[in-house]
Amino acid sequence: MAGKHVPAIALQERELLNAVREADLSAADLFGDAPTLAAGDVLELATTAEAVRTSKGGGPRHAVKDAGGTLLSMGVVSALLLALRSSWSAGINIAHLLVAVSVVVPFMGWIAARALFSAGRSVAMIGVLITAGAIALAGIASAAALGNDHIAARAVPVPLLGLALITPGVVTLVWVRRMQ
Repeated sequence: MAGKHVPAIALQERELLNAVREADLSAADLFGDAPTLAAGDVLELATTAEAVRTSKGGGPRHAVKDAGGTLLSMGVVSALLLALRSSWSAGINIAHLLVAVSVVVPFMGWIAARALFSAGRSVAMIGVLITAGAIALAGIASAAALGNDHIAARAVPVPLLGLALITPGVVTLVWVRRMQ
């Protein structure tokens, strides 16, 4: 092993293994009664904290994948509703944009909050939920105060709007497939 880097944990494990071998005792003498140890493990591993810690549904990659799927789903539904309502062209109202963003923000906040919860960061999770709710309420209140008189664009082709609505979800899902 001269000249090679050996991690400290490997050295400690080797020392522990050698000490156990030199003790010349049975496993029951060293560690205790197996059924008693197993019962203690069951109590420890049956907690909510352990379930969250070992879940496969957490982490940033999973959250980004959920966000992309949610954005794509909302984009497809919005594009279909827009096509049914407006035929081939539609006007873009600023108040409607505010309401649309106010609907998307809580969904994205919920996804981020779940990721933070699975990471054990409950205070940050609560902060994200409160912030998402405040942004959504502020957007809806702003849309109500603004009214329908403010038009951002007129006669925009619906296929172009549909493409713009699904693009964030598609880009996010492509990006998450490339994440490692």
